[in-house]
Amino acid sequence: MKILLYLKSLFEKIMRLYPYFLFKKNDRFLNILFTHWIKSDFGSFGINSIVERNLDLLNAEHIAIGNNVTIRKNSILLAW
Repeated sequence: MKILLYLKSLFEKIMRLYPYFLFKKNDRFLNILFTHWIKSDFGSFGINSIVERNLDLLNAEHIAIGNNVTIRKNSILLAW
């Protein structure tokens, strides 16, 4: 029981130091960095498009991404 109380208080302290809105801003920033890193692999890549992390990608040079597209986490894109 003491361990659970300790974990609860530890979690509450972490949430005060690193609230959810900061986590979301950081996550958005990392997704923008990832997008700029991976967009050169695609055949074409549109304006204002975002690719979130944890993407499985095969033969990206045959894939065209349009404007204002968001590819979410854990997506799989394959081209043959």
